[in-house]
Amino acid sequence: MNRGAEIREALKSSTQELHTQVDAAMGLHAPLHQLDGYGRFLGCMQGVHDAFGELSDRCSEAAGIEAQSGELRRLLRSDLAALGVAADSSTGQVAAGLSPWGIGYALEGSALGSTHLVKAVKASHDDAAPVQFLTASARGARERWPIFLGALGNAEVDVDNACQSARAVFDFILRTFQSSAVEGSEDLPSSHRSHR
Repeated sequence: MNRGAEIREALKSSTQELHTQVDAAMGLHAPLHQLDGYGRFLGCMQGVHDAFGELSDRCSEAAGIEAQSGELRRLLRSDLAALGVAADSSTGQVAAGLSPWGIGYALEGSALGSTHLVKAVKASHDDAAPVQFLTASARGARERWPIFLGALGNAEVDVDNACQSARAVFDFILRTFQSSAVEGSEDLPSSHRSHR
């Protein structure tokens, strides 16, 4: 197994349990087939890109792919406004010293699932739900992913820190979904992915 594959496997293994928890929390607290759930999903993504966007852009630049966080944040705010949801102006606190490569792994990998998500939203809501963010996130994701992985294998990466940093993204998403369940409990029902 080459170094790139080893790093990728370490990242995948270290985030797998959190990734599963995030998927479950999203289905429960931010179901895309409900407009309010979709709004909570977008609000969570806004928090993620506000908190980790700068590090994601540093990773993109190092990998030789286009930095996207500024455009994605703009589209998130536009989609939220179209739903009548106020964008959160606060930025979540993240630990110092996180690895751009770990952040890039989490966000570039999640973008692979955006194609599926945008189709699911359109199928549920037709034109009632804005999908600018998901559409932009999905655009070029399959071309970006192998470029990112190639650069990851050639970079000087602290694997432990990269794994910790990738977990920080998933933990942030999980806590945000769980928090939204408390804040929006009265309109919740009772009852991304990818990273190949």
